[in-house]
Amino acid sequence: MNKLIFNKTFLPKIFFSTFGIIATLTLFSKNEVYSASYKYKSEQTGVVIEYLNSASDPMPGEVAKVTMYFKNTGTEIWRKTNDNKKCEHSEVCLGTANPIERASVLGDATPTNLVLNWISNTRPTKMNETAVSPGSVASFTFNIKIPEKPEQTLTEYFAPVVENISWVDVANFTWKPVKINLGSNYAYSISKISVGGQTLKNGETFKKIGGEIVPVEIRVKNSGKSDWKKGSEDDDKIESVRLGVELPKTSSVLSTGSWLKPDRPAMLQEEIVKPGEYGTFKFSIKSPVQAGFYRESFQLVSEGREWIEVGDKIVLAIESQQPKYAYEIISKDSLPSKMEAGEQKNVTITAKNTGNVSWYRNDGSNPNITLTKVGTNNPTDHYGTFFADLQWENYNRASVLREAEVKPGEIGHFDMVLTAPFAGGKFIEEYSLVAEYIAWMSGPSIKYETNVDQPIHQFQFIAQKRADGVMENSDITDDGIIFMKTGEIVDWWIKLKNTGNYTWRHYPGDKGNIRFAAYCSKWDPTIDCSTYKTPDRKSIFYVPGSWIKDDRLSTFSEETVPPGAEATFEFKLKAPTTPMQKREYFRLVNEWVSWLTDIGVYFEPKVSNDETPVPTTYQTTQTLFSNGKTISIPLAKTKVGLEQHLPVDDSEVQKLTEASVLYSQYKAYKTAGDKINENIKYAEWKAKLAEVENSHYLRAGTNLASRNGFASSNWGGVGKGAFYPPTNSDYEKYYITMRWPFVQWKWNGGVDRSDASALATYSQYKGKKILVKNVRTGKSVVVSILESGPAPWTGTCYDSNGNYRKSLCGPTSDESKFGNLKQFGIDSVNKLLKGDEIPLVDNNNDGREDVSVGVAKSMRGAGLSPEAFEHIGGQIDDIIEVGFLVDQSLPLGPVS
Repeated sequence: MNKLIFNKTFLPKIFFSTFGIIATLTLFSKNEVYSASYKYKSEQTGVVIEYLNSASDPMPGEVAKVTMYFKNTGTEIWRKTNDNKKCEHSEVCLGTANPIERASVLGDATPTNLVLNWISNTRPTKMNETAVSPGSVASFTFNIKIPEKPEQTLTEYFAPVVENISWVDVANFTWKPVKINLGSNYAYSISKISVGGQTLKNGETFKKIGGEIVPVEIRVKNSGKSDWKKGSEDDDKIESVRLGVELPKTSSVLSTGSWLKPDRPAMLQEEIVKPGEYGTFKFSIKSPVQAGFYRESFQLVSEGREWIEVGDKIVLAIESQQPKYAYEIISKDSLPSKMEAGEQKNVTITAKNTGNVSWYRNDGSNPNITLTKVGTNNPTDHYGTFFADLQWENYNRASVLREAEVKPGEIGHFDMVLTAPFAGGKFIEEYSLVAEYIAWMSGPSIKYETNVDQPIHQFQFIAQKRADGVMENSDITDDGIIFMKTGEIVDWWIKLKNTGNYTWRHYPGDKGNIRFAAYCSKWDPTIDCSTYKTPDRKSIFYVPGSWIKDDRLSTFSEETVPPGAEATFEFKLKAPTTPMQKREYFRLVNEWVSWLTDIGVYFEPKVSNDETPVPTTYQTTQTLFSNGKTISIPLAKTKVGLEQHLPVDDSEVQKLTEASVLYSQYKAYKTAGDKINENIKYAEWKAKLAEVENSHYLRAGTNLASRNGFASSNWGGVGKGAFYPPTNSDYEKYYITMRWPFVQWKWNGGVDRSDASALATYSQYKGKKILVKNVRTGKSVVVSILESGPAPWTGTCYDSNGNYRKSLCGPTSDESKFGNLKQFGIDSVNKLLKGDEIPLVDNNNDGREDVSVGVAKSMRGAGLSPEAFEHIGGQIDDIIEVGFLVDQSLPLGPVS
């Protein structure tokens, strides 16, 4: 125990501080405090502080024992009772003063804390003596605790008080504070500075190419008296020792996205570094793109306590040299001289790095952002003539570097898919290599060209399930009549022949896909097609969860359909709830390209009333069939949260494409430093996004309370990587989100598609209906699987306990910063914060989890649309039961 001794006074063998406490006298009764004549007086005589833990200056959290002495100079005897747990009427206690009755920072949040044993936060203790007569000295002993975030000097006041009668008048009315001066036990010395594997002296200049990312390692010795703690990434963690940018700067020109914060490059590598031991800080710096000399100073800091002043500043001095991005084409695949409309060709470009900078697949400051790419050129960044939806990174970025890094003098490869346009003529497109966000590279133009015959968009009716459905110009007959009962759902098919001149194919996106669609036909005399903005028409026989959307029944089931071959379209039809007979016309459409010739295909359901309808039963299936196998999927439980709304429709996708062009222009002006045009394009871009959002909610009929944003805004349309959004408001309001095992999620909302078999599973389950029951409220709702995700930026990489888990976001995910996503038009973090996954099942006992089951299980919490969430009375992290419905024809929405 170290005892601090102060100036000697009249008491023998005791030393006292000139720092004392003197209190003014006030009387108080209940809630009033008032002046009065004084019977109780005293004289402050001294203080002794004994530190219980340390041998020198106190540290945060340390406990000390304080004894204060007051001489009774009044006319009354000071008394106390034996109950030390409370201060009773008329006994003398020590109270907080100046001002009186304040909560002391030296006390504890819990008044009866066993370490301090205060009576309350305003009453540290009673006097030690039972009675103190006038002329005698009273002593008060109590424990104090140094706060976790102290000032350099702590000042506190205390004074005697006669409980419920009077504060004691302290002689001379002179306040003398108890002061605790805090010293630093932190110091360091520089042991080693390594930049890019090269050991440097402190402040020694090193040369790097502008934009180059370099690893840095700094090793320092703890030459102080206190341990260094690693702590965590929590900014408020007390005494976590980190490397910081020297004040007053709050950021650095050398920072990368891997830094903890713009002014905190790194934390300790070691969990604890004792005095005499060495600590290590590892981080990366990025050489400024602008050539020149840069100097940055760093210093160690004990977070929440103090900057460590004892030790040399750590100085990194860099000469940033002008980067040269250049390439030479070694080889490239060519396109055939003639291609069918929509035909795709895989090509590879092989290029040599002839610059002085390495090419990278990913940005080292954020490995989820790709860098070296093939971009459309002449003009720069034009919409790709050979664009392949969902197979290019963007409409003007055809490919990304195959290798992780290609150093100067080495060879790199770029693989891309080129799609022949759905138009006739000779097509030539030029590409160049680009280091994204940095520079277009110097090198030859990379040209591709081909010839395409003018596409002929035609088809011919072959057969359907019951009767001919082609009117041609003949009289209306009973052909095409389908007998149905009200509300009944029937399976149907139709065979159509490709009489055009190009092959019908399946594409990952929407463009180019041939679909069977409801249409406002010239053959239908009951409809005024001039009232329709587009030929698309919602059908009254629409089956939610079965059709692609309310005006698209299905696509063909064959792998491809060459000219002259037949295609089979399978779908369901649902009868209205009232008896009727209605002829409905349909037509083929090549999405985003052209409608095929209208030949008058129709069905004519004849709907009759059923007096004894089958009661509705909401049962969940226990078996699914995949690849010829029966897979058992039990009813599963997970946690639920609030999802965003579905993606936009076709017209809104076009607006988003326009928004993307505005965004590219805005970024170009920003890079060029043209502030005026940058602001103009930024405003236009944001206005276009707002236009999409407004029209989206108007179409869906979403009330204000449920408008919580919609899925990710990238160039190809919101959520375009998921099931393409239906325009029907039922889908908009009642759906569930799932993660699909064929993708690896990126932080920018995109995906890598790598598992072809799982991709087939993806198509198998889209639109399937799920029964969701809230265990807490007992309420249920039928929803459809209409959205994939969420991408990691939604925050659902964190489980219900708040722990980060790769399994919730995919194997390539990391804890990247949300700010990187603002370039895609996302201005706030999604409301989803937590998620859980349903355990996978191994039904065939092959030691592996079943892919199909993986789809079923991979629904995580936070997966319900706002309306569905509301109908089940959802609260974040409610437990829900989920299962596939046996009857997939049941309507979406709440279950009564």
